[in-house]
Amino acid sequence: MGSLLQDIRYALRMLGKSRGFSTITIAILAVGIGIVAAMFSIVETVLWRPLPYREPSQLVWIREYSLRHPSNQFEASYPDYADWKAQNRSFAEMGAFTDVEPNLDTNGNPERITGEQASPEVFPLLGAEAYLGRVFRPGEDQPGNTHVAILSYGLWKRRFGGDPHLLGQDIVLSDVKFAVVGVMPRDFQFPVQADPVQIWIPLAVRDTGAGIVNGNQNRGLHGIEGLARLAPGVTLAQAQSDLDAIARNLRQLYPDTNREIGARVNGMQDQLVGDTRLPLLSLLIAVGFLLLVTVSNLANLFLARSLTRQKERAIRLALGARPSRVLRGLVVEGLVLSLAGATLGLVLARWITPIAARYGPSSIPRLADAALTWHTALFAIAVALLAGTLLGTVAALQAGDGNLHDSLQDRGPSATRQNQRLRDGLLIARSGWRPSCSSPVA
Repeated sequence: MGSLLQDIRYALRMLGKSRGFSTITIAILAVGIGIVAAMFSIVETVLWRPLPYREPSQLVWIREYSLRHPSNQFEASYPDYADWKAQNRSFAEMGAFTDVEPNLDTNGNPERITGEQASPEVFPLLGAEAYLGRVFRPGEDQPGNTHVAILSYGLWKRRFGGDPHLLGQDIVLSDVKFAVVGVMPRDFQFPVQADPVQIWIPLAVRDTGAGIVNGNQNRGLHGIEGLARLAPGVTLAQAQSDLDAIARNLRQLYPDTNREIGARVNGMQDQLVGDTRLPLLSLLIAVGFLLLVTVSNLANLFLARSLTRQKERAIRLALGARPSRVLRGLVVEGLVLSLAGATLGLVLARWITPIAARYGPSSIPRLADAALTWHTALFAIAVALLAGTLLGTVAALQAGDGNLHDSLQDRGPSATRQNQRLRDGLLIARSGWRPSCSSPVA
């Protein structure tokens, strides 16, 4: 440990003498690592971060699909959902919702807002509780009980000034009065979050008269999304087999509407990610390749700098320093530079990530939640250690091929055959990532 600290102090002293080289190297690494870290934070948030619900791995999404085109999934009809709920043996809880965009009118100031009609089971299924008031009660999806509403925290603050006395008061949605019974917490996110949900009203079994689509007994009318929680010990494959049997029975009972319809069970995380997984991973890999090209360019700078320091290393060896210690010092220099670049890169990523989240495609789920975490910091440090080791190793390999006698005679830097091969390899690696513009001539 003592010798390592000495190597670090020596590296800092030598890098301080080459401030131009050190500044350029740190700046280039900071930009490369910052971009990679920002992209990683987005991928980690969208693809890998657990959903903010109770036991999210047990949550599934249920939709219908065409037997002729199995990849074509779509919303279910309300009667089909009701049959799934009544006949399944795989789910501990099951609920449903559908999109709605009512007009909110307060003091003659109408506004179209995004919302959901949800069955009373949805909030307990997600493990969500109200910040103020309550969520829907069982039976509030029945005729006569449906004129209640739950507000998002943002809507409550923006349109009602965060009035705690709003509970129990009526608001007007599409010319129909609804009593406010609850306000959800600030950080609550409904599964459909491309456009944040601002209000929830019950998914009624019949039309409430509010001019809003509700649960309907017509099996040909599709618009219901099904959510469920797997029962203890039930796998996704078992739940799919259970729904397959119910769908076959519905095809026999209702051939006019269900002849070519099946039911599909997906993990909620997979359903929300959808088709964004491959593009996001591809973009992360592409950014990683860009960083690799950057490191290969810096390696050439390290080679050039190493050639100018041959006499310094020769003097250290002549004074009794072990060759391994000298070469280790070069690796430590690379690590010091890369860790400094990673530190600035994380600062840059903290600035880039919210901008990308704000202006990125709204179709990417949970993009707005992207932020730097300790996972991102560990990833950036790992990338920095890898880059620094590579840079230092390149310099060490070049230094290890020097001639002590020639260096002490001050004959200037020389390019040995091994050094030339090393530089050629770096040039080939760097150019290998660029698409070729030439074509073979017949």
